[in-house]
Amino acid sequence: MMRYQDTVKSDISVLVAVNSILFKLNILIINGSGVIGSVIVGEFQSSGANLIITSNSGDEVQGNETIKWRYDGSSSVDDLFEIIKVKYETIDSVVNCLGISRV
Repeated sequence: MMRYQDTVKSDISVLVAVNSILFKLNILIINGSGVIGSVIVGEFQSSGANLIITSNSGDEVQGNETIKWRYDGSSSVDDLFEIIKVKYETIDSVVNCLGISRV
């Protein structure tokens, strides 16, 4: 039986292979330091894409620099895009790995 994680890895590998042949992507991975985000970062890492990774802590993820960022409403998203615009002209793809907590 195939695990969910294996399915995600397989699907991402195909997507990355096809897109990296066509052009170098700027991929924003929201919360790339979490469990799911870390797997996705690992899969995209070998593609040659420019990975733009956010993390609550700002610590590196699998050797990649991150932007220290925490979601705090729509203005925090605007702030994030202002930070990204300094270094990147475009964002070609966004992978949202940000979960929510219910108390």
